[in-house]
Amino acid sequence: MSQIGSATLSRLIIGAADKLVVDMVAAIYPIRVVKAMGEMAVINRGEGSVSAGDTFAVFLEGEELIDPQSGESLGSMEVEVGLGTVTEVKPKFAFIKMASGTLQSDANYLLRKAKKPAATPPRRAAARPGAPRATAQEPSRRDAFLNN
Repeated sequence: MSQIGSATLSRLIIGAADKLVVDMVAAIYPIRVVKAMGEMAVINRGEGSVSAGDTFAVFLEGEELIDPQSGESLGSMEVEVGLGTVTEVKPKFAFIKMASGTLQSDANYLLRKAKKPAATPPRRAAARPGAPRATAQEPSRRDAFLNN
């Protein structure tokens, strides 16, 4: 293998390993709100973990779910309460400002890196007068679950 090919392969392997470690740590130790103050919050990550301008989805952590057969924890219910952007980064913590939603001081919140906004679907042309209207509806969660 040439030196160029070997160097490229090494960079790709190191990049993949770094991403795997970051994703694994985020899954085991998610970013959490340490102190909530309405539209502002302090999170438990600082320099090297987050940067000013990073956007996160903020989730209210709810009831823990336990598998009835194995007794194993399946994690907790989560409800998205809004989006927040990192405004200031300190060595061990950072501040976020909520772009939408507010946080209560007596609740447990966790953050996940916000995905890029989905592309807006193309607009459909207006229906012609007298043309048949589409009547298909998205199935309810119950129907989808029961395969009806």
